[in-house]
Amino acid sequence: MQRRVMAMTKSLAKKIRRWILVKGLIITIDFFLALSLNFILIISAFHKIARSRRVALLTEGGFGHTVTAPDIARRVFTDQKTLVIILSSKGRHNWCMAKIWTDVDVIYLWKYLYFFSKFQSVYMTEILLCLLRFVLGKMVYNVVADPDLKDRPRFLAWTEPLSLYQAFVQQQINIYGAISQPKTTNNEFLLYWVRSVFLNPLTQPTLPSLLDKKFMQKMDEIQPDRRGVIAVYMRRKGEDGDGLVRCGGDYQDYRPIFEAARRQGLLILVLGDRPLDECPPDIRGYLRDFRNFNLDKSWYNIAAVVKSDYFVGDPGGGSLLPCLMPMPKVMVNAFPYSQAWPGFLLLFKRLVDSKGVPVSLSRCFNKYPWTYDFGENYLLMNNVHSELSGAIDEMFKVPYDCWLSYIAESNFHLIGSYVRQGARLCEVQYLNN
Repeated sequence: MQRRVMAMTKSLAKKIRRWILVKGLIITIDFFLALSLNFILIISAFHKIARSRRVALLTEGGFGHTVTAPDIARRVFTDQKTLVIILSSKGRHNWCMAKIWTDVDVIYLWKYLYFFSKFQSVYMTEILLCLLRFVLGKMVYNVVADPDLKDRPRFLAWTEPLSLYQAFVQQQINIYGAISQPKTTNNEFLLYWVRSVFLNPLTQPTLPSLLDKKFMQKMDEIQPDRRGVIAVYMRRKGEDGDGLVRCGGDYQDYRPIFEAARRQGLLILVLGDRPLDECPPDIRGYLRDFRNFNLDKSWYNIAAVVKSDYFVGDPGGGSLLPCLMPMPKVMVNAFPYSQAWPGFLLLFKRLVDSKGVPVSLSRCFNKYPWTYDFGENYLLMNNVHSELSGAIDEMFKVPYDCWLSYIAESNFHLIGSYVRQGARLCEVQYLNN
């Protein structure tokens, strides 16, 4: 019996060693393939790297950071040619985003292709820093520790993405003052970004001219008598944690949005994670997605936002690009309760206790701004039809040219929230708070 146990143990140990070796070999091959592709990408983008005065290297972050990082970089490095390098992986980011900025250069490089490991992340970053520092003459420099850029060498590389955000926060505090906020706030840069985008709008992202022309022609073919265009972003990502609770409803849940937009004579463009195949037949006929435009989905998701007159969306990276557009926009099922994106009318998810009693928004804002797991004593609920109808009707009631001034009259401070500028709470939720 003992010999059998020993034999089984040795066999298992041998399998584990073999598995480790195979996995290590696969990760190593993946790493060197990614590195080889990066050399090609760097050569093709050499002119952007050579002309840049400032370089921000973004090593971590989801899709949302591919909007905030370039925008924050051009706000921190005012009037200086800036390059943002984003490390990515297959399916994580929309690489087409690199081509929509007019006042900041963006390039994507591979962090890994298919198989992630901490080893890949660290060494790929170090290799890229060596290239910047020794081959291309970019000096590594911590601007947070010494924010005075005037006497610095012409070239510098910013190695920490959070350092970029920290410097931005400090810059905004120096210009506009600090924002009152609870101690539990994590990503405070978002609060300052909201205010900066609202108070200091910069050049809007644009489509390449040929794509812009093709997209407009296709919209004319689909609905020539349209009174406008509305983009509806539907998020469905994550199986647990913050990914799951930030998901919104399905097509049936959002029926009031589609029906209200149709009554306004708008062309409705659906984007995000929910395919039109899931849509009920009676409303599917007047919704459009990337297949109607014969476009790659990555480009369609950008074009649908850039060329729209209105936007309605779930909380997530897909709702960040509209922040840079002055159009009327509503965020439905907004969560977490720290959300306050610039120019948005916000309709938050409802939190109810074990007895079915709703928790006041004032308490949610100040006690649970970044809470994702409420345990068994609370239930987080998506918006119902009546709330969605109220939010979309409020958006359409505001004259189009008066949207930003309407949002500027923020009502958050009236219910004890730390959010002051740049976003407004839907009246249907504010009045019921």
